[in-house]
Amino acid sequence: MNKTKLYSVVFKLLIGIILLNLNGLIFLFVGSTGIISPLILIFSAYVILNSKSRAISNLSTGYFIYILLYLVIGSISLLISFQVGVETLTTMTDIIKSIVLIYAVYLGYLQELQKSNSIIVYTCWLIIFSVVLSYGLDYLNIASIQANYRTDYRMSGFFANPNELAAQSLFSIISIQYLFKKYTSKYYRLILMVALLISGYAMFMAFSRSIFLVLFIILFLQVFLYKGLSFKSLILLGGFALLLVVALPLLYENTNLSLQKRIDTSLDIFDEGLSDGNTGGRFDLISEAFVYINENPFLGVGIGNMQRMEGVGGVHNAYLAVWGNAGFFVLLYFISFLIRLIKELHIYTKKTGNTLFLFLILTICINGLSKAGVFEFKINNLIMALTFAVLANRCNNIEVNNNV
Repeated sequence: MNKTKLYSVVFKLLIGIILLNLNGLIFLFVGSTGIISPLILIFSAYVILNSKSRAISNLSTGYFIYILLYLVIGSISLLISFQVGVETLTTMTDIIKSIVLIYAVYLGYLQELQKSNSIIVYTCWLIIFSVVLSYGLDYLNIASIQANYRTDYRMSGFFANPNELAAQSLFSIISIQYLFKKYTSKYYRLILMVALLISGYAMFMAFSRSIFLVLFIILFLQVFLYKGLSFKSLILLGGFALLLVVALPLLYENTNLSLQKRIDTSLDIFDEGLSDGNTGGRFDLISEAFVYINENPFLGVGIGNMQRMEGVGGVHNAYLAVWGNAGFFVLLYFISFLIRLIKELHIYTKKTGNTLFLFLILTICINGLSKAGVFEFKINNLIMALTFAVLANRCNNIEVNNNV
């Protein structure tokens, strides 16, 4: 095996380990794991050291600047506030790992994309398979028997919690839409339709409010902005609405009482608007978060302190976490970067008709409104890196074509 093929194999193993959540799969059966994280770092180091080029795009540079600002200013804030949170070391470690992982995966994707787009197809199939496998473990009651994850009233499979499975299920649905356009074979399209049903079911049973919000936003964008109000679009939208009307009551009747109660509480949003009760206590969390933020709104109270709230597992908002941990200016820079990223993805989508990367990034960004740590989660790191690589590769191709 020559060096180029070995590089490709190692890179595909790296993204396979991440997208299939091998760490979570081992934890489900064993209860603890310390093997996979070092392996990811080793593979990442190999990809970085053996990459043909280690240059990064302006967009990637902007994201790395944000991460470094978050790390440096958040560390300075720790010294000023003298408040070390219980999650300080974990948060700092996650941020450092994010830098290494994003850089490695970005370089790997960029090198593979210069050969073909097959690496994107490979990535989509891995995402889909992870959800199908997770559903299978739940269907066979293996996940509940092992009992190392929360399976008492919401599906989680081999992900750390149901919210992560819900996000992965939406990633799967978005990937299926992308692949459906790639394949004309009825055999492949049938497989994708079955995977779509499984992903939709898994997303419902994991029942994350923020993920449902993302789903309806991207459906709106798909129909009204990126496809237009064509007759076919209206038929598809009507068919989807009809499917929901028929399927959701049946799913509801077959869920346990705990999940039914969560669904009932969530549906109260349409009657009484947003409240602390129907948003899973998010309003109280926001109020508590601002108690910390107000201690030093410009520099923050230090990395890890927004994850120290007792009994709630942290602030449950990625943006308030950045604000509280590293201050307003770091948050402002981060939001400015995300606006720039989404703007570039919008332009890319309008030119190519490919919504895959925009919708994946929107899922991460909107999910961050009710979850902390989504930007440090390995799968999300990979998706960010893939997006940077695709945009960089397109810019490079345009430059080459202009020079010819």
